[in-house]
Amino acid sequence: MARIGADGQDYAATWSLGTQANLTVCAWVKIVTDRNDYSTIFSVDNGTGDNWLMQTGADGTTMAFVGDATTQQNIGSLTVGTWYFICLATAGTSGTIYYRTAATQTMSTTAVTGVTASVNAVNFRIGDSPWGAEWWNGCINAVKSWTAQLSAAEV
Repeated sequence: MARIGADGQDYAATWSLGTQANLTVCAWVKIVTDRNDYSTIFSVDNGTGDNWLMQTGADGTTMAFVGDATTQQNIGSLTVGTWYFICLATAGTSGTIYYRTAATQTMSTTAVTGVTASVNAVNFRIGDSPWGAEWWNGCINAVKSWTAQLSAAEV
């Protein structure tokens, strides 16, 4: 996937993987224009009632893991025009977010706790959420996913 510049330019696939407790999703991302609104990198979901996603908050730059429409963990603000590697690796009710800029070799980590134990992985979306209109205004590349929790060394 390359540049997303408008609503409807996202990608969606039906996974039908069933209930998943262990999941890792990674991508390289860059915000091109701050929408000052919720903007989603990826979503693994069964609609708006059962979901795990990485998205910005309402300010358009504060990146967070969101589970079932509740912010579980913020990792901080992204800078417009900067490439970031962002990875969510979950195992049951906990997980880790790995992230770094393209200019940095060291991976930062943030622990995620209080996650719902699993997600029904019916849909996989890149660049939008199950609510729609929360599209990413930027670039998303090299998206990878595994039905396992990977370590920092593995990602």
